[in-house]
Amino acid sequence: MRLIHLAITSLFLFACQEQIQEQGTPQPPVNNNPDQDNSGTPVSGKYANCLNVLDNTTFDIVTWNIEQFSTTNTNLTLLAEMIIAMDADVIGVQEINSRNAFDALLTSLPSYSGKLYLNGSLGQGYIYKNSEITNLTDLTLWFVGETSPFPRPLVVTTATHTSGKQVMLVNVHLKCCDDGIARRREASTRLKSFIDTNFSTTPIVVLGDFNDEIDEPVSDNVFQNLIADSNNYAFADMSIATGSNAYWSYPSYPSHIDHHLISNELFASKNAVKTIRFEFCDSRYSNEISDHRPVLLQLK
Repeated sequence: MRLIHLAITSLFLFACQEQIQEQGTPQPPVNNNPDQDNSGTPVSGKYANCLNVLDNTTFDIVTWNIEQFSTTNTNLTLLAEMIIAMDADVIGVQEINSRNAFDALLTSLPSYSGKLYLNGSLGQGYIYKNSEITNLTDLTLWFVGETSPFPRPLVVTTATHTSGKQVMLVNVHLKCCDDGIARRREASTRLKSFIDTNFSTTPIVVLGDFNDEIDEPVSDNVFQNLIADSNNYAFADMSIATGSNAYWSYPSYPSHIDHHLISNELFASKNAVKTIRFEFCDSRYSNEISDHRPVLLQLK
């Protein structure tokens, strides 16, 4: 099972920071990023410099920490507009604080459905496009009650695309900050062992807010066990992690902490990976949507 070709470095972000530092000078449009495969043509209109038209034949999967998502913290109208413009097939979301807000968002997205696990705050779930996802199974939870490595259970589903491609999706939100380093390392060990034992031939994407970087030196890298097993696992977004910080997923630190870990069954399917920098198309993004950027993985 699994294959990975990654090298990994960096230092872990300091916080579950909820404050944003606005970037000063706008960067070039995402379409010009030399570190990412930007297949597709730019969309027209407002989001022309932030998005490309996605191919309906590909399976387009996004991870997105929507900071403290609720009706009071989030501009639901703007968020719905961005989801429609992004046109992804499945979005794995983190930091969902309100089921009512989640349901209200889905009401404004008639072409989408969603499933949510919420037990207290900082829930996780999925939003998916009805025309391209033929089935998304009921959510299951991994590592319930193992709160040291996993302060939030992993939220798991299997999604089937109209192309016939079927992928198990594992939504993670690991412990933040410097005091969580040992806990994230333990989580990486437990996760790999669990998948190796139970799903060794299953196409898997582990997506979410890993709250740590993947390009740190070997001695400091909490995900080194996954990186070292390059026959079986790969962080699909490694080119972003090792590239310009202008394209990292957490711009206020800056750091790149939102990832797609894929199993070797999907190595040949990887078509593109990119960070979506909505703030360069709508200045309200950082204050009214999130301190994290969405990260898109496209599978052919």
